[in-house]
This record gives sequence, structure tokens and C-alpha cells, in this order.
Amino acid sequence: MLRNSIRKMTLRDEFRAVLANTKFAEVWGVVAGPPTSWLSLHIGDKCPLDVPSTNPHLSEDLRLYEGSIGLFIECPWRLGSEEGLICSWSDDFAGDVPIMTKLAALVNARIEALEVAAGTLDLELRLTNGLRLTAFCDSVESEDDNYFLRNRDVLYIVGPRATLRRELAGGGITPRLRLV
Repeated sequence: MLRNSIRKMTLRDEFRAVLANTKFAEVWGVVAGPPTSWLSLHIGDKCPLDVPSTNPHLSEDLRLYEGSIGLFIECPWRLGSEEGLICSWSDDFAGDVPIMTKLAALVNARIEALEVAAGTLDLELRLTNGLRLTAFCDSVESEDDNYFLRNRDVLYIVGPRATLRRELAGGGITPRLRLV
């Protein structure tokens, strides 16, 4: 009787469980860049990189460590709060207030919730400081991925048409996520 009541966990169930386990983890590193307006968050424990980055535009922490949880967003995203919008993927990186100055509000904040929409896999990251980061999956006809979530050595990739796949990250951050 018990055998019939146990259902196999789907990949989406596993992905939601990983997201739920990020609660109260700290965001300690944020990087964004033109020309594609991608956004990368380093969350959780600081794990030493096998090979430190030589990128002079990164902080010392980001040159030496990666987060035990990594979020890399390639689709449209926006950062806001109850008071309104703060910045988004389409903002000018060299505007009156540089986008990295606005994104710095994410650093040292803790995750209150990290959730995905059932049908679209749009992502919403709610932080204890009242900020909300939302990623809107827009890849339908192209083969571009929307975002990646790395949890230790497992990479969850949200691709076109809200597809979800899992890959092993190979003992560290994948080269595509590394900001060398």
C-alpha cells in the first residue's frame, strides 16, 4: 500500500526544493554586464575558486570566491521594491546612476523566498530588505537559455519554452558562469 502512495520526484519538484533551501542565504556578490544585460548573483557560502579571476573590475571576493549557490540571468529582469522600480536589464550601464550602484542594494541581503511560476518558470527572488528581483523567461523560438541556478555541483538550466534541465557543473562553476 505504501509503495503506491510514493510518487517519484520530478525535475521541477527537485528544482523547487532547491529553491526552497535557499531561504535566508545571503547574497554577497553581484555582477552585471553589457552588452547583453546579464546579471549574476553569488549566494551562500564563499567557496574558493580553483583558479582565481584576474578581472580587475571584480571585487577581491569575486576574484577569489564563488557562491555555493549561483544565479545567472540572461533573460529580461527587473529589481524593485514596494516604493517602485529600481533598475532593469535595459538600463544604461553608464547612466546618471550606474546600474551597479543600484544593484549594490542586493549585497548583504538575505533571501526570504525564491519562487518560480508554474507554467513559465519566471523567477522571483524576494529579499529580507524588501527588494524583489524578477526574471522573465522570454526565450521561445531561439535556443537561448533564460537563467541558470547552480547549487554546489548541480546546474539547473531554464531554457526556451520553459524547459528545465539539470547538468553536473563539474566540481565548480561552469565556464559560462565564470567571470574571468
